[in-house]
Amino acid sequence: MNYGVKNCIWTALGDVSANLFQATLVIFVIGTFLSDNPNFLNFFKWVGVIYLMYLAYDVYKSSPKDVNSKIISTKSVFSFYKDGFFGCRNKS
Repeated sequence: MNYGVKNCIWTALGDVSANLFQATLVIFVIGTFLSDNPNFLNFFKWVGVIYLMYLAYDVYKSSPKDVNSKIISTKSVFSFYKDGFFGCRNKS
């Protein structure tokens, strides 16, 4: 929100390309592997549960950012794309 619409588009493009990559990977590689090995599927489900709990704890412990702050750091277009692709959030 602090960087404007033009830069948000790069973040959205990163997110969409990551979703396409993930969907392709799941359809052609991981889906076949997990259907042949259901024990791995159960293991990865629990890894996902633990990761979601970690993310919830991280959000709970983080402090809110001041939305009225006038301090805006500069970022490159690639940095916005990377943030969208990897789902990063600025912790500063």
